[in-house]
Amino acid sequence: MKEIELEESTTLRCGRYVIALLASVIHKAEPPALPEGLTWEMVYDVARAHAVDAMVLSAVGPMVKQEAALYAKWGHGRDVQMTQTLTQMSEEPRLLTAFSQAGLRAMPVKGSALRGLYPSPDMRQMSDIDLIVRPEEKAQTAALMVSLGYRAEADLALADEHEASFRLPPFLTVELHDSPVKPQDPRAGYYAGIWAKAQADAALPGVFHLRAEDEYLYLLVHFLQHYEDAGIGIRQVMD
Repeated sequence: MKEIELEESTTLRCGRYVIALLASVIHKAEPPALPEGLTWEMVYDVARAHAVDAMVLSAVGPMVKQEAALYAKWGHGRDVQMTQTLTQMSEEPRLLTAFSQAGLRAMPVKGSALRGLYPSPDMRQMSDIDLIVRPEEKAQTAALMVSLGYRAEADLALADEHEASFRLPPFLTVELHDSPVKPQDPRAGYYAGIWAKAQADAALPGVFHLRAEDEYLYLLVHFLQHYEDAGIGIRQVMD
């Protein structure tokens, strides 16, 4: 029991330290020193598990450099993440332009809408681009994605499919959702009229954005879904 308690205590201390490092990045403050009893490998493992390793490295890079192997591994992950971020940031305008030109509606949400709030866009790690599409346009949307070079992971046109993934190797995954929440979600009623509440993009007809208050509510709902289904992490709280 004492060994288990020690392990939990160390993990919690490491988690608190990672949070303190993230706060130092957000507030542009001096990062705190590594607490006694923790190692940089522990910090890396916790940061990576919560998908905040690139942001944490921006705070501790000079301190970790002395551990060459770990710094190289951590830096490689940051570089891969940067490449993925740049690829996503260049692809999203192409996608939204294609939707607009095809006369289809699209609404970017989650990471795409949040990146601009972080000190640097690459600090908000995201595995995919999330777009909400209209249920009645699912078949046309799926066809458009394939025409853009994507491979469908599921048939979005099926009536019982709420979401579908489309992949374009090596870095791009796009998640298309026909509503912000699952149909059985008790909050589905509020989001049934989400298109009427959304704001039209100033440059691209057919592209919409959630209002700030609805984006915040959506994050809370998504937070709760993750909490109920699989658990949440530091990044969701930071969002």
